[in-house]
Amino acid sequence: MVKVHGSPYQRGLQHGRACGDLIARYPDVLLEVLSFEARLRAIEVTSLPTRDELLGRAMRFLPALEAFASHLVEEVRGIAEGAKLPFAEVLLVNVRAEVMGTVPVENLCTAFAVGPSATADGSVLSGQNLDQHPLNRNLMIVLHVEPDDGPAILMGTFAGLVGYPGINADGLSLFQNALSTTVWRTGAMPHYFLKRVFLEQSNLRQCLAVARKADVCSSSNYIVTDREGTLRDLEMTPDTMAVLEPDDDFLVHANHFRSRNLIPEEALLSALPDSAGRVLRLEELLASRSGRITIDDLKTFLADHEGSPTGICRHEAHAQTISSMIAEPEHGRLHIANGHACTSDFVTYSL
Repeated sequence: MVKVHGSPYQRGLQHGRACGDLIARYPDVLLEVLSFEARLRAIEVTSLPTRDELLGRAMRFLPALEAFASHLVEEVRGIAEGAKLPFAEVLLVNVRAEVMGTVPVENLCTAFAVGPSATADGSVLSGQNLDQHPLNRNLMIVLHVEPDDGPAILMGTFAGLVGYPGINADGLSLFQNALSTTVWRTGAMPHYFLKRVFLEQSNLRQCLAVARKADVCSSSNYIVTDREGTLRDLEMTPDTMAVLEPDDDFLVHANHFRSRNLIPEEALLSALPDSAGRVLRLEELLASRSGRITIDDLKTFLADHEGSPTGICRHEAHAQTISSMIAEPEHGRLHIANGHACTSDFVTYSL
């Protein structure tokens, strides 16, 4: 676990010093991942950008990121200094595959949240399987942030990346899924700073206010819970946001829109038809234990292979579960398996 504290720049400096070797690997990993995505999209691999072109594209996002969260730009500057890497290389980590100007086939994830009436002990539980190219697995870290202002944060993230799923000390949790419409907005920002700013909030109401102000270039989904036991799903596009409430005190989401208003905008389900099956399967598993759900149940559910190799626990060669996460946000605990839940032990990290 990497622990950082202090001002944004000082946090970044500590992060960069601890993870410089991993951060330096990211541009080459991204090029390999983009090559795989190009093949999925039937794009000529020779049309992919060079390393220098990737860095140039990353810098184009800087004005939007500065406007939204300048303190996180300072944190990225600190990471670059600590890692002894160019600022553009670390910024690239924080915009990731969105440098291509299209929605990346990156987070083929299955996420969930379970409310107090559905769990055995009356607490909130949440989490997800993180499904990506297996090369990304070796770049993952657990990041514990102790800021000068605001709640402490614990994330399962990537070296050099300031915003990803996790929990904070105010009892908030955040998990995610990739979504896609045909709209990709030039001049707006990728979602990674937004994820971190969500985790700087104390409750769902504040997260909704942040989401309504965010100018994002693409679509994404967020499952948010807070200490009051409130669960909400936020489907965000560059043009609008839909907020979904739980059925039977649990939420499940994968890689397709579930809001009636946004279903007509769907652009990913045809390429990922397993998304619908993963949602139905996890809902079935949760319903079978409703009122009695425990962390051990969730570990079993995240290891489920129905529909294999594209089930909840994904085993495709170029898109597989690289991490499984289960949060106890009220207790400040994050349980993480580095790899498939079916073969990897969960390690518990605490705030």
